[in-house]
Amino acid sequence: MKQFFRVFVLVAGVLGMGLGLAACESDVRVQKLPALTFSHLGEVKINVSRLETASKYKAPLKRPNVEHLFTAQPTTALKTWATDRLKPAGRAGMARFTVHEASVIEEKLKMDSSFTGVFTKQQSERYTARVEATLEVFDARGKRLGFASANAVRSKTIREDATLNEREKIWFNLVEELVTAFDKEMTKNMKRHLVNWMM
Repeated sequence: MKQFFRVFVLVAGVLGMGLGLAACESDVRVQKLPALTFSHLGEVKINVSRLETASKYKAPLKRPNVEHLFTAQPTTALKTWATDRLKPAGRAGMARFTVHEASVIEEKLKMDSSFTGVFTKQQSERYTARVEATLEVFDARGKRLGFASANAVRSKTIREDATLNEREKIWFNLVEELVTAFDKEMTKNMKRHLVNWMM
């Protein structure tokens, strides 16, 4: 009888731990970030019949590069920008949008290890994002007629106690601000160098 009681207590304890862990896991909610789009910036009509997007940037997939960890990766965001903003409206020719740079570098920040610093929530990492891309216009025979390029750089720091959800939200905002800055620069350069193909 005592042996049965011990087995019963042991099984009950294991089940209790399992239920406790399940309860803890259910409290961790993974946020669903919205798709990063740029159609709200309006369309730029180009006098070509089609648009191609490409990327020459190869992510190293290791630190200090961390762009591959982002839900909204800079390369994908730039391509989305191109398809949302650039609208072929001509009868011939082609425009090609090429991503050359789309990196995010993680930098560990120096922490204050003094007595005061220990009791202060500090910024522990800085994330610096860079993008560069070119828009080229070709005639029906494939001859390049003109091009415009643009780049942008933005950075954000993250506090040492940031949760995974908070970290991903900051990364999302970083890429959104980065591509918005790129948009302003590219729009300005298109009006300067590709005005003859803008409708």
